[in-house]
Formats: sequence, C-alpha cells, structure tokens
Amino acid sequence: MHDHLVLESATQVSTQVATNSSNADGAVNAVNSTPSFGHADASFQAAGGESGVRQMVDAFYDLMGTDQRFETIYTMHPTDKVVTRDKLTRFLCGWLGGPKLFSQTYGSINIPKVHAHLTIGHAERDQWLTCMREAVTTQPYSPEFKIYLLEQLFVPAEAVRKRSQSNANPVAEEDPAEPAAAKPMAQIWVDADACPGVAREILLRAAVRTGIKLTFVANQSLPSHPAPNIQTLQVSSGFDVADDEIVKRLNAGDLVITSDIPLAAEVLAKGGHAISPRGEKHTTDNIGARLNMRDFLDTMRASGVDTRGGPAAYGQRDKQAFANSLDQFLARRRVK
Repeated sequence: MHDHLVLESATQVSTQVATNSSNADGAVNAVNSTPSFGHADASFQAAGGESGVRQMVDAFYDLMGTDQRFETIYTMHPTDKVVTRDKLTRFLCGWLGGPKLFSQTYGSINIPKVHAHLTIGHAERDQWLTCMREAVTTQPYSPEFKIYLLEQLFVPAEAVRKRSQSNANPVAEEDPAEPAAAKPMAQIWVDADACPGVAREILLRAAVRTGIKLTFVANQSLPSHPAPNIQTLQVSSGFDVADDEIVKRLNAGDLVITSDIPLAAEVLAKGGHAISPRGEKHTTDNIGARLNMRDFLDTMRASGVDTRGGPAAYGQRDKQAFANSLDQFLARRRVK
C-alpha cells in the first residue's frame, strides 16, 4: 500500500548515498560523489572502462545461460556466444561514451533494426532487463551509477520491443465512416491509505460531476459521502489486504489510483488502468522497468544502502498532473 513510486525514489538515492557515506576525515568518499553521468566518458569510466564493461557482459550472459528464467531470450541469441559477448561489450563501450569499439570491428549498427526479425514483447523485454539488473547488481559500481545505468538501459530495450511489435502488428487504416465503438462504463478504485487528501478531493469532484462509480479502499475508516456513486470500503489491517481487495473486485477497463508498483502491475494484468496520485500513468510499456527498479532498490537496501529519500512533497504541479490524467481517462469513457 505504501510503496512509493520507485522512479521518484531512485532519482534521490545518489544524493542520499553521497550525504550518508562520509569517511573518517569528514570528506565524502570519491566513489560516492555524484558525477555527471551521460557527459563525455563519465559513464564509461564509472563502469570501469572496457574491462569493467566486459566483466558485466560476461556476468549477464553467464546468468542468462544458467538460469531457466531467461531461457526464452537466451535461445534468441546466436549459438556462438563468444562473438555475441564481444559485440555487446563493444557496443556498450561506445554507448556509455567510451571509444566506438563496435564500429571498429563490426561496422555500424542500429539496435532496433538488428533485432527486428525477433518476436520481442513486454515479457521478453522484461526478461532481458531483469537479467541485466541482476548482473549489474554484482558489479563493483557505485550505487548511483547502477541506478543510472539501469534507467538508461530501458531505452534501447524498449526501442527493440516497439520495433518488433510494429513489424508484427502494422497499424490498420481506420474507416472514417465506421463510428467508434462506445466503451463500457468503468469505475474508479482508490488505494486510499496512501492517497493525498488533495487528490481525493479531485476524485470526489470528478465523481459528482460525471456520475462514475468511485470507491475508496483503506485499512482505516474514511468519511462517507452522500452521493450514491461514491463509496468507502474499509478492510482489515494487514500487509496488502487492501491491494488484494482492489484486485479481486476490479473489472477490465476500471481505473485504480495508486503509487504502489506491484498493485499497478496486477491491475494492468487484469486489463485495468493505473494512475498515481501525481498523475504518472502506469502502463504495460513502463511497469516492467519500474518493477525492476523497485527490486533493485530492495537489493540495495538489503546491502545497507540508505534509499529512504522518498518522493518530494505533494505540490501544485502534482495536483495539476493528476487532474489532467484523470480528465483524459474520463474523456475516453462513457459515464453518466
């Protein structure tokens, strides 16, 4: 219920690590100072140069070849994994701002185009990202660089998925004479224990205005509302009890308001929609990466790294973003 949006927390970890990792002389350890990743060869150097990148790639393919969770993506690779490892190492060296080693040996490359012959969906993309996350976790990189690297690796992984899906599902031209089918009436479920009061007020006004059914689900007692389409549902205390109740009652097409990443993933799996109280839309395109980052931060916490920075205070920008995302959802659905 109280699992804050992972990507917000992740952006604050590097500052938290640097602040909390001073040495005996009162100076911040050099390994934990915050470098400008993405500029010049800072990322390449943070990865340990070519030898560090190669070590990470070896860990990545060693894991992929021995763990059945990654069998699907492992079989997509050529039989000669020696060349495959060398290609990925050389590509990542240049991608991280280091020397363009790939083109020196293999010529130019377009990552989405090279993988276009493969069938890569969300499951395959997330397998690759999970395997990479676990490989990166074992490397002697600074915590902030590990977070930065995993966030950046989502970009080419998602580009490959989109290219594959566009090949498999070309967009069909719509018949302008054919009216759009009306979507069934949806309802809204709110993970209310972690929902700011300002966001609740926005939801209440929208429900009164449109007539859409709105249900607040919480472990604690909430004030009732006179409108017949607005309800509160109090569940017993316990870990994930409210989350489980929302998932059980949810119908495809319903909207859930939550910042809880695992809950959002379950909602999407049932055909629902999920928006955070800050207006962030959880989608099948981004939920895998957010789950990966959440798991990575859990691993960092288990190893003693302080990741308790949390999201910034709820402000006017968050309020406006949430109101806009909610209005967009309601505009696409038929409500009373």
